[in-house]
Amino acid sequence: MPKKAAQKNPPESSPHGGKKKIVAAFLIFAAVYPLCLVVWISLVKPTYGLVVGETGTYLAAATFQTRLETFEKGEEVLDIVHTKPLITDEGLADTVIQLKLHISNFSFNLPLTLAIMIALLPLFQWRPLHLCEAIGLIVFVHLLFVYFFNAAHIYGYLAQMKAIEPSAVKTVFWEFSWTFIDNLVIRFEPFLVIVYLWLRERKRLLKPDPVPAKRRTRRR
Repeated sequence: MPKKAAQKNPPESSPHGGKKKIVAAFLIFAAVYPLCLVVWISLVKPTYGLVVGETGTYLAAATFQTRLETFEKGEEVLDIVHTKPLITDEGLADTVIQLKLHISNFSFNLPLTLAIMIALLPLFQWRPLHLCEAIGLIVFVHLLFVYFFNAAHIYGYLAQMKAIEPSAVKTVFWEFSWTFIDNLVIRFEPFLVIVYLWLRERKRLLKPDPVPAKRRTRRR
């Protein structure tokens, strides 16, 4: 009788492969997070805070047609002064709106977010394009923080001074937008960014692994 050729079973994935990736993610995070923190504080934070802070402030000034009289950056605080000419009983006068914005208020989670994104690379293997999109999303959220911080305070002050007609709808909009960005989006930034990356990669991550085709044996 002809002997049947022995069929080789496809190699099964090791049950310890997932655990190794998880351990690797923790080790990478432990090594990368302190590095991100040092680089952020010593090199990136001053310039980043100045660029994002000034851009968001100018956008808010353009919205309410105020003049940005002062924009000075200290070690941690941005000193912002908006002025707007108003007609009073004594003639034309400038309304002065002084604000102080701490850079850490909108950027304190950035080193942690970057470290988590890098640490999860062994598990999810993020695509470079999606990583760039996530970083762009972080910068956009920080711009929104600075913009709504300025806008909410400018509107509240001008409405209080009767420089603009108060509106309940506008008041709720500016206050809600500022509160939502401050209390929810910024504080949960790492979680939201990872969710965004997962949604962008979900088709690839949820796609089942291809089953190896079995070889047919020929009868002699």
